[in-house]
Amino acid sequence: MSFINDLKSGIEALEVDGETVYAGFGTPQRGFTYWQLIPTGGIEPGFAAGSTWSEPSFQINRAADINTQETALENAQALHDLLQERTGWTVGDYRVELCRCLQPPFLRAGSKPGAVFATFNVLMTVRKIS
Repeated sequence: MSFINDLKSGIEALEVDGETVYAGFGTPQRGFTYWQLIPTGGIEPGFAAGSTWSEPSFQINRAADINTQETALENAQALHDLLQERTGWTVGDYRVELCRCLQPPFLRAGSKPGAVFATFNVLMTVRKIS
């Protein structure tokens, strides 16, 4: 399994608000309320040949409709607080040695009329363990 999919499962296990987590690009074909992990490098984070270490970064979006933007921001803040400075977190075949949130969550326009995203970015130090 790839790191982004293992991270998706790890974030779902944190049970911030019970919404579905999507990994990768594109707009999920569903309602307004979901989480989305987007690699900020534009591709799946990789490991150099022979290396077991990587420093992937992601944008984490909590999608909502404009009427529930405060709840989305609160949920994003809750996930931000769970991830900030998180160490020794095993997700699938990987161990997140350190997760750093790069800024507090902020609101931005969504991909559909009436939609918003509560967004923040993370940088992780990751070791492949199997």
